[in-house]
Formats: sequence, structure tokens, C-alpha cells
Amino acid sequence: LLQHGESVKEEDTIDYNLYLYGLECYGDVPLIEPAEVTEKLKLETLVLATDISGSCVNVIPAFLGETVKLLQDVAGMVEQGKVYYLECDTEIKEQTIYEDFEAAVRELSHKQVTGGGGTDFRPVFEAVETYCAKGEKIDALFYLSDGRFRRRLPTIRCILW
Repeated sequence: LLQHGESVKEEDTIDYNLYLYGLECYGDVPLIEPAEVTEKLKLETLVLATDISGSCVNVIPAFLGETVKLLQDVAGMVEQGKVYYLECDTEIKEQTIYEDFEAAVRELSHKQVTGGGGTDFRPVFEAVETYCAKGEKIDALFYLSDGRFRRRLPTIRCILW
């Protein structure tokens, strides 16, 4: 997420390297200097996908809780950002676009989801490819799933976006 960040000078932070150096060299005298440069998170578009298949029915509330917690954490670090929220079993059942993280937190905090059906991960990845083909810059994709699927598909050990 920080690879798209920009360097900014923040006056209310301290350089912990100098702080610890002062304690090491002078005992109980830390050196306190403002940090030279910090990374400011610049996140434009986030895709949050939730597996609502039958095997996930009991954990969907936990998935939504984690989604809201993630958005709350990120919302405090970015100036603006768009959220694509997808619910998928064998196909995308719901797709909602939120223009900012705070709106997504408000809506998803009270959302009721009913799940069922099989599992297919491909529709979410195809949707992300469609967004990118339309010129949308996707910074991150979070896909919450138990990883179970009924059809025998090739095993994917790691997916990096």
C-alpha cells in the first residue's frame, strides 16, 4: 500500500533512531528531533470481496466485521479513496461502489448478508480485470474466504495483485 505513497515532512513525529541513540550514548537523555520524511499513504481504489458460499455462512458476520475494521484503519490514513465491495459465491451476487471509506464503513457496519451456493473465485478476479481495463487504478484487493470450493480446481498457493 505504501508503494503509491508520497514523501511528506511531518512535524509532530520524532526520529526514533536518534531517540534510541541518545539513550544509548547519554544514559537517560534521549535525542528528540522531528522525523525528516515519512510516507503518507495514498490509496485511490480498494476492492473488498467476501465469499458468501455455503461453507462460509457461519463466518460471514466475522468477514464483515474484519472488512469494517480494515476500512476504519485505512480511512484514518488516507485523504480519499473509492471502495468496490463484492459478494460472491459462484458468481458476483452484489457489487456496491462507495465513493469514500467512511460511507463504506457506515453501510457495511449494518449490512445483513445471506449466503449459500458453491464457490468460484474467478468472478472477482474477472471483475477486477474489468475495472482495470476501464482505466481504474486498483491499489489493493482483499478477498475474505475460507478457501473451500466444491469443484476440483488447480490449487493456488499464493495470489499477489
